[in-house]
Amino acid sequence: MTRGVTAFVLAGGGNLGATQVGMLQALLEANIEPDLIVGSSVGALNGAFLAERPTLDRIEALGQLWRNLRRRDIFPFRPARLASGLTRRGSHFFDPDRFRSFLAGVNLGFGRLEAATIPLHVVATDLASGRPVVLSTGTVVDALVASAALPRLFPPVEVAGRYLIDGGVAANTPITQAAGLGATQIYVLPTFPNGAQTTTGQSSVLLRAARVVMGLRDVAPIPQAETAVPVHVLPVPAGPLPSMFDFTQTGVLMARGLAETRRWLAREPARLRAPSTRGHGRPLSSQRLQPAG
Repeated sequence: MTRGVTAFVLAGGGNLGATQVGMLQALLEANIEPDLIVGSSVGALNGAFLAERPTLDRIEALGQLWRNLRRRDIFPFRPARLASGLTRRGSHFFDPDRFRSFLAGVNLGFGRLEAATIPLHVVATDLASGRPVVLSTGTVVDALVASAALPRLFPPVEVAGRYLIDGGVAANTPITQAAGLGATQIYVLPTFPNGAQTTTGQSSVLLRAARVVMGLRDVAPIPQAETAVPVHVLPVPAGPLPSMFDFTQTGVLMARGLAETRRWLAREPARLRAPSTRGHGRPLSSQRLQPAG
């Protein structure tokens, strides 16, 4: 029997991306591994980390990265910059250099997208057309910065002659793109509750506003009907959500994602847990993803 192509699609969602760490652990525990990774915004960062090798020890390292992450690493508040962002038309609130430096310091294991062990595709949005752009080659840091360039917070990023912004504006959950890349089975790792791409959260409001300005259709549910490929959408655990600038709840979000995905897998047919041809490396202690206290 010919082995199909399993794709992991990781949605954007800012600091809520910590939930995906627990989801990834549960999937690997169940011997579900990706042959293809497609991510938008923070999902692209998590996906890039996994693309080096899909092992549980790699997820443990990703979890540690999230635990060490602080608001200043992504959103360095500077009064002068904030003031100009409020008063100057078309400007941005945050300097992207801090975020770029943070990404440059992350040990992804590869410097270019095409060098990833698992094929990695990063989704951004073309500022001129409003259409999604799939980045499959080029510098990985440039691609990740572009995919996370949330409008008004960060400036557009020039990549290969195009100005790009957050992938979530055009394709927060890039299922169609994964199918187009050859996926025959897709696992979707959302970040917003109930699979919605737009909620009342701050980052989601910004994405929705950007879509309106660019004349794009505001899509609420995950677009499962857009492809004939089987799509398995992992549930997002219920619970209070932190503000987009709050990185103190990452341990809680990871633990919720782990527990909820384990429950979901226990309810799913055995076919979702077919043995993989790749090993996981050393086991990951589930205690590592539990909230403190």
